[in-house]
This record gives sequence, structure tokens and C-alpha cells, in this order.
Amino acid sequence: MISTRYLKMIIDSVLPILEHIFNYSLSNGVFPAGWKSALICPVPKVKNPTLAQHYRPISILPVLSKALERVVCEQIRDYLEDSALLDPCQFAYRSNHSTQTCLIKMLDDIRQKLKALNFSDSVLHWIFSYLTGKTQRVRDGVAGMISSSTPVSTGVPQGSVLGPLFFTLYLSDFSHVLTHCKYNFYADDLQIYYHCKPRELARAVQCVNEDIESVICWATTNKLVLNADKTQAIIFGTARYISTLELRSLSNIRVGATPIQYTTSVKYLGVIVANNLSWEKQMASTTGRIRSVLYRLKLCRHLFPANLRLRLITSLILPYGCSKLMQDVTISLDVNCTICYGISNPSF
Repeated sequence: MISTRYLKMIIDSVLPILEHIFNYSLSNGVFPAGWKSALICPVPKVKNPTLAQHYRPISILPVLSKALERVVCEQIRDYLEDSALLDPCQFAYRSNHSTQTCLIKMLDDIRQKLKALNFSDSVLHWIFSYLTGKTQRVRDGVAGMISSSTPVSTGVPQGSVLGPLFFTLYLSDFSHVLTHCKYNFYADDLQIYYHCKPRELARAVQCVNEDIESVICWATTNKLVLNADKTQAIIFGTARYISTLELRSLSNIRVGATPIQYTTSVKYLGVIVANNLSWEKQMASTTGRIRSVLYRLKLCRHLFPANLRLRLITSLILPYGCSKLMQDVTISLDVNCTICYGISNPSF
């Protein structure tokens, strides 16, 4: 692979050649075969990984491959946004969309009522060429070894430019799956929720379970896997209503044959949301993290000059100020309640 540093040194000389390669690739609908091989670097997702699923397979791709992907990604995204073809309930991998906007939409819904894309043939040929014929190898950073090359038949490489956009397009038909519930996507985290009156709670559980069956059928058809172990169920309502609710007499939310127990709070997109929409747990968690960082900085304060201490406070403490937005939100609830159900981490 050509390093980014070396490429920057010779960019003026090779730019006309790269322009010719890029134009030829796009006009003929062919992705260069030499750029389809990825080197996988497993990055731990937990502190002490012991299983393969504890690692995130980040793909190290050729620099020129990612440059071509960037060109295609910007053109496809502009086309999708201009034509209003992106799912409005997908909040990841998009400008002006974030975890905050996803959370605000979900909470607003709770407080209130608790070839289809017409791409040209040449673009379709290019995307097909890009997705097929890929290979990957795994690098063991500890042993300093690299595995033999293996074909990649499904999915998109994590670390690629086009991967997030293509994953969003892969989920674009989900809006037709649900019959009863509303939903939010943030990347591959799916949340479905249903609003009802307290007397309709049993029927609400039935409706949610019917939609879950539809999600399972859709996921199976699209070769996705639902992770029941990371699924949570919660009922939102006023504190008075929640305190009188007999969960033991209520039917379970189910993912296939797996019953999902109701919980009093869920952590969604980094924010702890309680079933009565109280922010006590979130604020306790945030202040705890701030105190921990301040304590560690206090122990080392004699090692840093004043200007560096200020920069550390700015970078390590002030980002938690976004929680103030959530704290200042005025919550007004009636006697209605909402069942909120989340499915996490489908994967190819």
C-alpha cells in the first residue's frame, strides 16, 4: 500500500493519473480489483476481550481506494438528500443528525403521544463491482503475524468511506416493516416504541410483539442477526402510574423464543433514560464521571502548567456540559404510557 505521507509528497505528479483512473472506474462501472483487499486490525470493544465478538474488525484499506470512495460517497449522498430518499428515522452517518437529535425525537414522541432509489445502471454496476470480489486478512498485533487471505461475501468493511452510507441504504426498506410501532435507527441500533392508554397496555404488548415478529422476518430475509441479549424493554409513564404498575401480571416482550424483562431505566446513545423520564440517574452518572476526571487531574496538577490544565479541563470536562441540555428539558406527562423496545447490533 502507498502511505498517505508519501502520496502527499507526489500528489501534484500523480493527480492527472488518479483523475484518469477515477473517471475510468466510474464511467465503466468497475471498481479496481487491486483495491478490494483489506487488512483487518481487531480492536477490543471491552476491557478484557475473550471472544471473537468482543473485537471490532477495523479494515485497513488502500489510501487511493478511500479517495475514490469519498468521491462516490459525496455524489451518492448529494443525490439521496436532493431527492429526499434517505430514511428520516436514520440518524447516523448524516450531517446535522446526531445522538442528540435522535434522543430528542424519541423523547418528544414519548411526551406527545408517549432499484427503488432510481440509481442509473452505471452506478449500480459500479456498486456491484465495489462490493464483490473483496478479500481480507487479519493482523495479530501481539504475535506480529498476518493470516492468509479470505474472501468476503457479505457486509461492508468497517473503516471504509462508503460502508456507512451503503449500510444506511441496506436498511432503507425498513420503514415498511412495522405495522403498529414508531421507530428510530442510530446506525445499527434499532428502537421501536408504541403509545397507549394504561387500560390498553396488554394490547400494546401484543402489538409490539407482532412488530417484533415482522422485524425478525425482515432481518432473516436480509441476512441480519438480532441480538436478544442486548435487547431491553421499558414502559414509560408518570411516576404515579409507574408505581402502581404490576409488571408480573403483564405479558413479556419477546424476541423469538427469548422473553425480555422490563427494566426501570435504559442507557440509549449514552444517556440513561428512566421509566418516569427522571434525569436523576443520568445526572448522577455524569457528575460521577466528572468527579473521577477532576480527581485524577488534581493528583497530577503539579505536573502541568496553568495553560495546559485549562486545556485539559476544556477537553475532558466541558464535553459533559451537553447533559445540561437534557437536564433543562421540561418534562410534562399525562396519564398515558409508552412501551419502548430496542433491538441492538444487527450484523451481516
